[in-house]
Amino acid sequence: MSNQWIFHANGKLLITGEYLVLEGARGLALPLKQGQHMQVNTLVGEILRWEAFSPEGLWFEATISLPDLNIISTSDPALAEKLHEILSEVFSAFLFQKNKGFHIITRLDFNPSHGFGSSATLVSLLAQWIGLDAFKLHHKLFGGSGYDIACATAFGPIIYSIENEHPLITPTHFFPPFHQQLYFVYLGNKQHSSREIARFKEQSKFKQTDIEHVNSLTEAVCHATNLDELELALMEHEALLSVILKKPVIKQERFKNYQGVVKSLGAWGGDFVMATTRKDRNSFVDEMKQSGFEVVYPFAELVLSRSSKIV
Repeated sequence: MSNQWIFHANGKLLITGEYLVLEGARGLALPLKQGQHMQVNTLVGEILRWEAFSPEGLWFEATISLPDLNIISTSDPALAEKLHEILSEVFSAFLFQKNKGFHIITRLDFNPSHGFGSSATLVSLLAQWIGLDAFKLHHKLFGGSGYDIACATAFGPIIYSIENEHPLITPTHFFPPFHQQLYFVYLGNKQHSSREIARFKEQSKFKQTDIEHVNSLTEAVCHATNLDELELALMEHEALLSVILKKPVIKQERFKNYQGVVKSLGAWGGDFVMATTRKDRNSFVDEMKQSGFEVVYPFAELVLSRSSKIV
């Protein structure tokens, strides 16, 4: 048996269908070039050493006893408790060997606050290692639609939906010829998806026709042949969700004077938005920075297409 295992999971962004994917709508989901890597090495001794790195360096570590999963030491007690909860599910049927442990090293390609899926990629990595159903594991731990789990191992853009409580994943092509006019902009605050989902289920009202409307808009976004067509579909999507969620669109809240279209992604109010522009890259980035948005990604630098290579 190998003494070392290496795994990778992609980050994610949900372009259309946010919230309503939970109710059967089809959403366009994009796996990202940035993701999370995990290396597992065997150790002598019944302990689990965990080290988590981000682009800024070591951001979390813990030592955990096996097989009882008691936390011996950690740099962050709150994160260690969350990790304990995850590992309790992962190892629920695992047969530990006497005097054998593990050293696990995870490496995020992105800042954990960016909302690209630090939790979902971790669940995918652990499921790959142990041989578990990542969708069932993620649903039990975090709920949600599971689109982020689908993106974790996808090779390119997908149409994601839930049918009879099972994920339905259809590969699609979404790399528009006008992609140089598309950017992802970080709003500066991470949104708690589980909290927003609970609020949606409690407060929002929608009809079957709304789901059908979202489905048609997802198709329109995927097949837009020029920027004008894409912008029309994005604006219509924003307006529809604004009514359902009883929230103003993000452009009204944060981009009032911006000339392009701004589309919320995932849970409204946090993480990233997608913006369209007719300006060159330097002019667009300068405009965003002047508005207080420091983190900007061009579409092609972030989105994993079927011709992309993961480094």
